[in-house]
Amino acid sequence: MSNLAIFEKLKQQRIEQARQSLMPFVLYTKQDYESGWFNELLCAEMDQFLLDVAAGKSPRLMIFAPPRSGKSEIASRRFPAYALGRFPSWNIIACSYSSDLANRMSRDTQRVIDQREYAELFPDTALSQSRTGSSGAIRTAELWETVKADGDLAGGSYRAAGVNGGITGQGMNIGIIDDPAKDYKTAASAAYQEAVMDWYDTTFFTRRDPKLNGIVIILTRWHQLDLAGQLLARAEKGGEQWRVVSFPMEAEKTEFHELNGQRLKLREPGDILFPERMPREFVEACKRSGSLSWNALYQQRPTTKGGGVIKSDWFGYYRVLPRIKWRAIYADTAQKTANHNDYSVFQLWGMGEDGNAYMLDQIRGKWEAWELEIKAAAFYQKHKAYDPKHPSPIRYMAIEDKASGTGLIQNIRKKAGAPVKAIPRGTDKVTRVLDVQGFIESGYVRLPDPSASHSHTAAEWVSDFIMEAEAFSLEMSHAHDDQIDPMCDAISDMLGGTKSTGFDWL
Repeated sequence: MSNLAIFEKLKQQRIEQARQSLMPFVLYTKQDYESGWFNELLCAEMDQFLLDVAAGKSPRLMIFAPPRSGKSEIASRRFPAYALGRFPSWNIIACSYSSDLANRMSRDTQRVIDQREYAELFPDTALSQSRTGSSGAIRTAELWETVKADGDLAGGSYRAAGVNGGITGQGMNIGIIDDPAKDYKTAASAAYQEAVMDWYDTTFFTRRDPKLNGIVIILTRWHQLDLAGQLLARAEKGGEQWRVVSFPMEAEKTEFHELNGQRLKLREPGDILFPERMPREFVEACKRSGSLSWNALYQQRPTTKGGGVIKSDWFGYYRVLPRIKWRAIYADTAQKTANHNDYSVFQLWGMGEDGNAYMLDQIRGKWEAWELEIKAAAFYQKHKAYDPKHPSPIRYMAIEDKASGTGLIQNIRKKAGAPVKAIPRGTDKVTRVLDVQGFIESGYVRLPDPSASHSHTAAEWVSDFIMEAEAFSLEMSHAHDDQIDPMCDAISDMLGGTKSTGFDWL
């Protein structure tokens, strides 16, 4: 047999395998796909899910896995293309937390079907090459329909939608929900929790085909009451039963997996989920992001948090300062002075040669605009002295560029001669706290020891600072958080590395 004949025989074998199973399909249509046992097991679960839909068993499947593990590539991009190749007349609805993301996944799936390799596998499933082909087939990001090789309608379709958005005039044999919440703040919101369940019940769930239907939810766990958590709570009370396939980043016990009557041993404690893509160094960096992020996003064990996001025993306390390389002042300025409004805060921080960030001093109060300028200038003048024996210059005063801060920035620069940086706010407060939580928990942030007897280290403001830090709630139910923003700015600036605050010079 000639080499060409051998090659053709092997190719036909690969084609037959790719027509019958998702993992060979993924590898045939994306030859550079980085595969591991996790992906193969996920594909096996999706294969069984598809067979159960075709058999009329109405399967319900949840897949929990860490970010960047490749779950969406398989379940939300390749699987819909594969399913429509097997069943060209089926209808699929795929949803994500935003319509933009859902549309991107829709276009990615279209690109798979447009490949030459796909046509080799499933010649009877194709897409119109224009918005409306000769057969009238629709092709947009939000909705597209399958056609046969001769261009006639095949009867199948794919509809993309954002979670909490409308889905009208479209049924589904397969429903896919990929990451219904974009972040912890969203998932922790009681209003969102109620809205997403209402959307699931009254919009998404009503689109299922009466005879052939299956629903798969793929997500990274954010909160105990995210969509998956609420559906599982229903299941415990007799509601629809879900098969849950959960993949922690790092095994916490000896793991086994049962599928089709087979019991597979997966990992021993400490084994990493996907070392080919996420090596040990990456996993250790994820752990340093803080216990909340690690447990929820990476280990799929979300906990409901009120306070306790920042714990007092995470801070280190100093009586004698190490050598400080440089210092900076970080400010959060309030717009009004009423009792219910936040305070204005100025904090002095130093970057130690030991790699830790040291909070050195703070003033806090409710001041009118003119008083605010005086306090800012006085605080800068108090600390700008330069000691040649222990050089630790103040690099700048960083102030949030908002309504009360914008004018203050200009005036301080003129009146106090202080180098000033404006802090643009591109993310919400909860995200900023979660970004620095890991540094605090790992002991990189140091405060003056409030029990010290020496006046230069004993700080009356430390107790109030710790109380406010411990009271901070991801649900934003705390009374004040004015000391939190400058703390986050300082930690991000001094320790954050690539998580730069992005300050702008004025």
